Amino acid sequence: MWHGRLIVIERVILGAFLVLPLLIVAFLFSDELWQDHLRQTRAASPRRVDWRHPLRSLLHRH
Repeated sequence: MWHGRLIVIERVILGAFLVLPLLIVAFLFSDELWQDHLRQTRAASPRRVDWRHPLRSLLHRH
């Protein structure tokens, strides 16, 4: 009876440890792409456009 629940709990924990690092890496990589795009945009034209990463702009509203 408990054996089935333990397997499910174990799979959920293992899944979380596999998925969370992937999400963190994906976020950091996308942020790096946005920063690179920002650098290229600033070098190309002087107009002011907010090219911050969407999650970063949500977290740092002024």
